[in-house]
Amino acid sequence: MTLEDFNTDALDQRAKLVDRFRCYLSTRKEISYSIRLFHMGEFFAEVWLSHKNSKVVLVHGFDSKALLTPYLKLIQLTDLMSED
Repeated sequence: MTLEDFNTDALDQRAKLVDRFRCYLSTRKEISYSIRLFHMGEFFAEVWLSHKNSKVVLVHGFDSKALLTPYLKLIQLTDLMSED
């Protein structure tokens, strides 16, 4: 699946794809939302959940390193590495 294909799907379809193919990385908080970051193989996806009702209000994919900046302080590389 390409990033373009993912982003042109309907919101509910994107949410299902993240649920099916996800690799959870981190969660950050905004005023009214919890934003979860997932690695989708060739790109990343953010899932925005409303604090009011825990409903998904936005799912978008991206491959821009700049959009990962809010997560840099939240993700520990040692958490992503498996122990041998």
